[in-house]
Amino acid sequence: MWNSRPQRGNMQLLANFLSPIDAHIVLGRMLSEDIYAVVIDEDIVWNNYMYSQAFGGVKLLVHHVDIERAKVILAEIEDNKFLLDKGESNQGNEKKLSFRYHFFKSINTFLVILLFLIFGIALPLKS
Repeated sequence: MWNSRPQRGNMQLLANFLSPIDAHIVLGRMLSEDIYAVVIDEDIVWNNYMYSQAFGGVKLLVHHVDIERAKVILAEIEDNKFLLDKGESNQGNEKKLSFRYHFFKSINTFLVILLFLIFGIALPLKS
């Protein structure tokens, strides 16, 4: 019989994830907040990704003393509190990036046409 609320000693289930990468991102946040946590069942998912839902995903276990604080941090992560971009306008940078994009796109187009005319090789343009 499967245990829907796995425990290992003093550890309690905080969350399930379908991807081990997502679990490790949250694990890193928990460890940076001095909350002891571990990820289990990630090897099953790495070996066969299609079994992720069958095994209940990757589980993040937290020490039972820190479970309430970990739930608060997990809710803050889901509310996007820890985003790096605070919505500040980077209009100057956007203009520079737009110019670079169009400049390199025109060079790419020129090189593709040049290769076709010289060697007869038709290469697709990257978008």
